[in-house]
Amino acid sequence: MKTTFRQGYLLIVFCLLAVSFLYVRFAVLPKQNNQTQIEQQRYQEVVEQVERETGIDKNDVPALSFVDDLPTLKAANPEFYQNAKVGDWVLRYSNKVVLYRLESKTIIAEQIFQSAP
Repeated sequence: MKTTFRQGYLLIVFCLLAVSFLYVRFAVLPKQNNQTQIEQQRYQEVVEQVERETGIDKNDVPALSFVDDLPTLKAANPEFYQNAKVGDWVLRYSNKVVLYRLESKTIIAEQIFQSAP
């Protein structure tokens, strides 16, 4: 009698594990992959628009960051971050920094800088 109970218990545990695995595999992971693809596509669209509007070389791949600590950024560079908002994109190219607002799809500020030799 005890072995039958244990076998039934193990079968239930095994079924729960299998269902959990299948849920993660087919419901959770595809959403994460889809979100990553959407973010990559959005990034590419922004980069292409900035390249068109500023004339930056297409081979110059920018480093991307986001405005999150606005008071600190304004203290460091008040002229560039004057009209910035939290959530704006900062695209750093080899010789230029661009502040971009996704909601309005506009360039807020540009700043050219000299690279260190």
